[in-house]
Amino acid sequence: MTSFKKQINRESMSSQARLSRRAKLLGLVLVACTLAVPLPAYGHTLFDFSGDTPKEGWRTNMWGKREDGTKGTAEIAIVDATKGGKALQATITDSAGCSIISPPIGDGAWRQAAYEGIEITYRGDGSSNRIPLYLSGPGEKGKAAIRTRVMLPLDQKEWKTLVLSPPKPAKGKPTLQLNTITSLYFACRNTFTFSVASIRLLTQGDLRKIEEAKPVEQRNWEAAVGVKMRALPGFKYVLDTPGLPRVLIVGDSITIHYTHLLRKQLEGKVNVHRIPANGGPTERGLANLDKWLRPGNWDVICFNFGLHDSKFAGWDRKTGKRYSTPEAYGKNLEQLVVRLKATGVKLIWLTTTPIPEGAKTHDVGDSVEYNKVAAPIMRKHGIPVTDLYALVKPDLATYIRPRNIHFNPVGCELFAQKVAKDILAQLKTTAD
Repeated sequence: MTSFKKQINRESMSSQARLSRRAKLLGLVLVACTLAVPLPAYGHTLFDFSGDTPKEGWRTNMWGKREDGTKGTAEIAIVDATKGGKALQATITDSAGCSIISPPIGDGAWRQAAYEGIEITYRGDGSSNRIPLYLSGPGEKGKAAIRTRVMLPLDQKEWKTLVLSPPKPAKGKPTLQLNTITSLYFACRNTFTFSVASIRLLTQGDLRKIEEAKPVEQRNWEAAVGVKMRALPGFKYVLDTPGLPRVLIVGDSITIHYTHLLRKQLEGKVNVHRIPANGGPTERGLANLDKWLRPGNWDVICFNFGLHDSKFAGWDRKTGKRYSTPEAYGKNLEQLVVRLKATGVKLIWLTTTPIPEGAKTHDVGDSVEYNKVAAPIMRKHGIPVTDLYALVKPDLATYIRPRNIHFNPVGCELFAQKVAKDILAQLKTTAD
C-alpha cells in the first residue's frame, strides 16, 4: 500500500422515504468520512494500479447509441496519482452508454474472511456527474448474478476515499456477500473523467478502526445525521476555517441537494453548515429548532419551510389532505420566525420552489399559495427574501426533474449561485 493511500482524506458523500428506497437500490451506504490521522495497512485490496498500462483485463464496452447513431468514446490509461501512487483513469466523451469493466477477480485465502465494507479511493473532474459502480457475484444455480450498486459523485478533483457498508437486504431479496465478488464495472454516460487508485474490502475490525480514528465532533455529527442521510454530499462533516463567517442552512431536500454546491461557491469566504436532517414541515421545525441552532455563533441563517407543509399526507394525492393547511402553515411559520429573530442573527428566507406538472406529491400551484402565506410574515419582520421560485419558474423545465419536485444538477447549481450571492450581500451589510 503506497504512502499516499495511507494519508488520503475519508469524506462522506457528500432524504425522506425516497432516500431509504434509494439506499436499498444502491446496495451500499456510507459509514465513514474525513479522517484526521492515517491508518496502517488493512483490508484486502481487490485492485490497485502500479504498471504503466491498464492492468491486464480492464476494458471498455460501448453499449449505447446517441440519437445520431454515434456511440462516443471511452479510453482508459494508467496515470500518476500522488505520493508516487498510480491510478486507472477513464475518459468518457459523448457516450450514450459504456462500461469500464474489471478483469475477473481471482480466488484466494481472502474469500474466507467476512467483509462488511468497501473502500474506494478516487477523484472526479469537478463536474456534477455521478457514476454507478456495480459489484457482481454469483447467483443461485440457474439464476442471474447478484449485483449491487453505489453512486460515486465526481464533484471533487482532489483524491478522496469513500468507505461504504452494505445495508440489510430487502425482505425476500438476496444480498451480495462481499467475499463472493467476481467482477465490477463502472457504467458511464455523457462526457467526464475520473480516476481510481484502489478498491479494497474491509472487515468489521477495519471499520471499527476507521470509526475510532474520527474526531469526537465528527462522530457526534454522523450520529445525528444517520447512515442513510450520509449518502448525500450535503451532509458531509465540515470543519470550520478559522476566522470565516458561519452560515446555517435550515431546509428540506431542496436545500440538501445544493448545500455541497453552495460550499464550493463560498469556499474560502464562508463556513457553510446545515441542519443534520431534512427540515420537513413547520411542525418539525418547531420541535427541533433549538437543537438545530446549536452550537450557535451563526452570522447568517438561511431558512425555508413549505414543500412538506403543502404536500399530500402519505405522499398520496388521493387522500386530499395536506400535511399543513395554509392557515396552520402561517401560524407555525410566524412562531419559527419569532424564535429565529430572537437569536439576533441575520436571516434570509428562501421561497418555496415551483411544482411541475405530474408531481405525485403536490398540485401545480401549491407553492404559489404557500409563498403568499409566507410573504407578509417576512415583510412584517423585515426579513430579506431570496426568491428561488421566481429564479427558476420562467424556464422550469430546464432546471427541474420531470414530474418531480426536485431539481437537476443545472437547477441545483443555479440555486447555489443565487444563495451564495445573497449570503455575501448580507454579510457585507453586517460588516458595514
